[in-house]
Amino acid sequence: MQRCKYLKSIGKRAGGRELYVCEIKNVRLGSPSAGICIECENYEPDPEMPAENFIYLNWMGDSETMGVFHCSWDIFVSDDVLKRKDVETIKRWTDSIVKTSGKINLNKAGKRGYELEIAGRGRDNRCTWCTSFRTALNTRTKNLVEQCGACRFEK
Repeated sequence: MQRCKYLKSIGKRAGGRELYVCEIKNVRLGSPSAGICIECENYEPDPEMPAENFIYLNWMGDSETMGVFHCSWDIFVSDDVLKRKDVETIKRWTDSIVKTSGKINLNKAGKRGYELEIAGRGRDNRCTWCTSFRTALNTRTKNLVEQCGACRFEK
């Protein structure tokens, strides 16, 4: 994915990343690949910028209902990662390697995203599956994964 031509650097950094401002909406962004930019009706690729590869894993939370534990991740990927089907490939690989009686669902969400839903009870290997999936995805994509948040069982 390329950066939008309306994004301009403000000459400051935060969290090790360059900060940008959208010239049209006058919004500050910490990433040139932010969802607000990609989904914008004024988005135009900047031909001067090389394509960017990324995978953002966002922990969306967990809940427990009648002894069944549910957890959720949003996965946002660049065009190149989407075309290579890295997320689907790693899910299939993890399914074949880690046996679990938990329920694992990977669904498309928007143009560049996925929702990963995991549900189960007790020691059903769902946490092992999740850790293996995230590790394999990061390894296959040569450390592209940036994770925001973590499951309570990892803390």
